[in-house]
Amino acid sequence: MPGYDALEPGYTGNETDEHLHQPYVRHVHTEWQRDGHGQWVSETWDPKHWEVVCTQCGDDEGPAEVQGTDVRVLRGPYGSKHNAEHAAHKHERTVNPPTRWTPGSTVPPQAPPAPW
Repeated sequence: MPGYDALEPGYTGNETDEHLHQPYVRHVHTEWQRDGHGQWVSETWDPKHWEVVCTQCGDDEGPAEVQGTDVRVLRGPYGSKHNAEHAAHKHERTVNPPTRWTPGSTVPPQAPPAPW
């Protein structure tokens, strides 16, 4: 917006979601087919299993069988939403560079104690 600073409190200004991995968790989809535009669609899912999708890794959000090996490993399936979310967060921490200030990272060395 014109007249507004692009920076937000709490950010360093070097963040960009252009290349950051942003995996998400969903139920394992089943009965895949292509729509009229060639996109994968599924209207059914397995209520007992979860998967992690990361489009930045090349996942096209379609069936796991057509994904590359690394994508299939991340995909799962996982037996609980908690386990899938844990895998998604671990993936984010592993592949994304740290972009935020780390507490203590810019704190100068502590001054020696006063002589008195």
